[in-house]
Amino acid sequence: MLRRAIIFFLLTGFSTSVVLGSEEQTPEQELVGKLYGEQIAAVKATASKEDDEALVKQLLIGAHDQAFSKKLRFTLAMTAMELAGDLGTTAGIDLAVMALNLADSIRPVQPVRKAEQLRDIASARLKRARSDRQNVETLRRLGRTAVRSHLNFVNTVITNPKLTRQAKDSLQLARSLVRRYELGDLSQEVSDTADMLRAMTRQAAKLKLALGRLGATRKSQDPRAIRSASIAVAHVYLTQTGDLIASAKYLAGTGDSREFFVRTAAQFLEAGTLDEGSTLETIEELTKLARGLSEPARTNIARTALEMYRKYLAANPAKTSDAKVNSLIAQLEKMLRKRSSVNIKSPKIR
Repeated sequence: MLRRAIIFFLLTGFSTSVVLGSEEQTPEQELVGKLYGEQIAAVKATASKEDDEALVKQLLIGAHDQAFSKKLRFTLAMTAMELAGDLGTTAGIDLAVMALNLADSIRPVQPVRKAEQLRDIASARLKRARSDRQNVETLRRLGRTAVRSHLNFVNTVITNPKLTRQAKDSLQLARSLVRRYELGDLSQEVSDTADMLRAMTRQAAKLKLALGRLGATRKSQDPRAIRSASIAVAHVYLTQTGDLIASAKYLAGTGDSREFFVRTAAQFLEAGTLDEGSTLETIEELTKLARGLSEPARTNIARTALEMYRKYLAANPAKTSDAKVNSLIAQLEKMLRKRSSVNIKSPKIR
C-alpha cells in the first residue's frame, strides 16, 4: 500500500503545505508530508499512544524498503524518530532509538542532530523510569547514560559558539544528575568537559577579535601591521587549544621564532612525515611550549610531540637509549597523565 502510494505521487507530482519540522523542505519531506501529514496530526490529537506507535512502525517499514531511494528512506526514518520521541512511553523510546539507528545506517545523521537526539532519548528513558518507580540501581544506570549523553552533546557542539548556551545547559543537567544519583566517578569527566567548554568560549572571543584586526590591517595594506596581526591570530590558535595546523597557516612567512617548528609539526599532523634533521629540535620546542600552556592546548601539543617521538624512534631505534630523548618523553607522558583531553578543532567564527 505504501509503495503504491509513493509511486503514484512520484509519477503524478505532488505539492503540500504540511510542514514536518522544517521551513524549507526537500522533495522527500514534501512527499512524506503529503502521505502522512494528516495521519500524524490525527494520532497526535488522540489521548492514546497506541495509534502513534502503530504509525511509527508503518513509517519504519517504509524506511526499510530497499525499493525507495536512500533520501526517502532516511526521511521516513527521521520522521518516525521525531514522532516516537514525543511519546514518552517505553515503547516510543525504543522505537525512537530504532529509527535513529536506521536513519544513521542509511545516511549519516548530522553529528549535532544525532547527539541532540541521543541526549533527549536518554533523558526520556530516565524520566520514564522515574515515573514507573524503577529501583535505585536501574535509575543510577539510566542516570549514568543520561550524563554521558549530555557530555557527548557538549563535546559535539563545543566548537560552535552559537550553541554555547545549549552546551552550558547540558553541563548543568549533567552535574545535577551526578549529584542526584551519586555518580561520583563521573565528576572529573564533567569538570574536564566544563573546563574545555570555557577554554573554547574564551578562544572564540579572542579569535574573533584577532581575525577582525587582521581583516582591518589587510585593508590598510601595511606589511608590518599585517605581520603583527597574523602572528596574533596564530598565537590564539596555538595557546588556547594547541591547533598547530591553523597556527602554521598564520605564521607562514612572518619570520616569527615559532614558525619553523610549528610548520614542521603541522606537516607531521597533515602528512605523517618527519624531517629527521629537524625532528628532535621541533619536539624539544614543542615540549617547552606545552609546559607553559593550560588545557587543552598543553595536552594537544604534548600529544603531537609524543607521537612525533614514537615515529622518530621507530625509524631510529638506536636513539631509544639516549638519555635526553628519554627525559623529554618522560616529561611529555607526565603532562598527558595530568589531564585527560581530546583533540578538538578550533571554533569556526562566522
